[in-house]
Amino acid sequence: MTNIDSLLSSYQALSEEHAKQTEHQFVTIRQVLDERVKEIYDAFDHLLEDQCVALNRIVDTLRTDAGCILFTEGFQKFLGKLDHRKYSWEMDYIDIIRTQPSNWMLATFKLSIGLMDYKVIECTNAYDDEKFYTGYEHVVSLEIEGEKSPLLINHTPYDDQYIEECSLAEIIQECEEWDFESILESITEKEEEIQQLGREIAILVVYSISLFTLKPTVSVFEYNSLIPEKYLSWFAPPKISDDC
Repeated sequence: MTNIDSLLSSYQALSEEHAKQTEHQFVTIRQVLDERVKEIYDAFDHLLEDQCVALNRIVDTLRTDAGCILFTEGFQKFLGKLDHRKYSWEMDYIDIIRTQPSNWMLATFKLSIGLMDYKVIECTNAYDDEKFYTGYEHVVSLEIEGEKSPLLINHTPYDDQYIEECSLAEIIQECEEWDFESILESITEKEEEIQQLGREIAILVVYSISLFTLKPTVSVFEYNSLIPEKYLSWFAPPKISDDC
């Protein structure tokens, strides 16, 4: 009779030897990979630093000349998205969205506009008639012709850096509650022009959030080793018989 203990002992010894030899090789490979990945990161550090410099320049530009957003391709695409969403927009907003930004009143008046001091406030007790959730308020300061006013974009759930497209209409229309009259009355006395400028500024501010929340991109190396195909059958689950 075959001694099962000796077979198990032999199997165990082979398993331990296999683990010992392969683990040594794998440790060596991981060390080589870690060293090589570090070399790659070090070699491209300057690109990450350049990204940070570029983002700082964007923030500086928004602080001194946010009106330049009107003439960018990104802003044009943003308006296009708004126009193609199924929103119950007010006609005044539709007219603005479908007007070339270079013809907006903001561009016509050539106002000195600055957006600055952007921050996110976490609201842990936000409630939407169904449940509590963590919401985020986006705060940015608007400066027009030297007059500064803080603006608040209401709760955006689940993500502190992104305003969902589906909520853009609601957010922009909520911005009408901002008191622009005091900051714009020195520019024009016409109520319709103040309202028009307010709507254009609301769209501009909401789009600016996507610029303030830009982050440097960092590539991550991931590697998962695969079991050789010829071994896969060894790890297949046992067949279940239909016979009971």
